[in-house]
Amino acid sequence: KYRTNHDIAFHVDGADVVGLLCLANSADGGASRIASSLAVRARIVAESPALAPVFDEDFYLDLRDEQAPGELPYLPLPLSYVARGRPRVFYHHDYFTSSPRHPETPPYTPAQLEVLERFEALAHSEEFRLDMVLAPGDMQFVDNGTVVHARTAYVDDPDDPRHLLRLWLAVG
Repeated sequence: KYRTNHDIAFHVDGADVVGLLCLANSADGGASRIASSLAVRARIVAESPALAPVFDEDFYLDLRDEQAPGELPYLPLPLSYVARGRPRVFYHHDYFTSSPRHPETPPYTPAQLEVLERFEALAHSEEFRLDMVLAPGDMQFVDNGTVVHARTAYVDDPDDPRHLLRLWLAVG
């Protein structure tokens, strides 16, 4: 069972590709949401060119108390990077915005906070977002470097709860 049936904000997972296989859907809600992270970044930069370098600055990924003893409780990561010659985006709204709970986390600049706010708003907008309700047997695969994903809240049928299998793939 997943940790929550509440909305999950846009994010990527710790793999190149994430896949979902629906075995049973919820009684209500639970739509999978995807958006092009590259298109969202491009829009932010087109509307506010001064924010372009902010994507290369370190943001702070909250490790949610899973760091090794003596290590920092956050991981500094830029939003934009290049892998295998292709532009990519790493984005995790909830984990970036929860990192300031640790006193040793450097504060975000106003520009960084603006990028996080605008990224989330654009990804959720109907212009960028695609919602899918997966039915039993449906599969979804997304490239974590170019697509962010989220999920709407859901309500389960106690006799037939939602059941999705998640697969993380590394592309060599």
